[in-house]
Amino acid sequence: MRAYSLDLRERVVAAYQDTPVIAQVARTFRLSESAVRSYVRAHAAGQPLAPVRHKGRVRILGEASHAVLRAQVEQYPDATLAKHVEYYFEQHGVRVSIKTMDRMFERLSITRKKDRPRH
Repeated sequence: MRAYSLDLRERVVAAYQDTPVIAQVARTFRLSESAVRSYVRAHAAGQPLAPVRHKGRVRILGEASHAVLRAQVEQYPDATLAKHVEYYFEQHGVRVSIKTMDRMFERLSITRKKDRPRH
């Protein structure tokens, strides 16, 4: 769902200033009362009415860990994901989940296929 435009938000606040009844303004603009209330509060507090862009989640393992993880996989090629999590914690003091390590390996195109002994 997209955020409402700055223009609409400004018109809602202006309408509220003319008629200070939240329910009536909400019906006029077909918005929820809570949306009208939040725009009015933000305007009264001097905060910008522009929609806020959310940046998403913060990655625990960022760009700096790419080379470290590649070296770790070279050093321990047969280690499981759980072992890689342990090694990373021992070396860097950062605890990550197995799923986080799996996502990181996938992002770096690291496969963990083990060599099978040939008979």
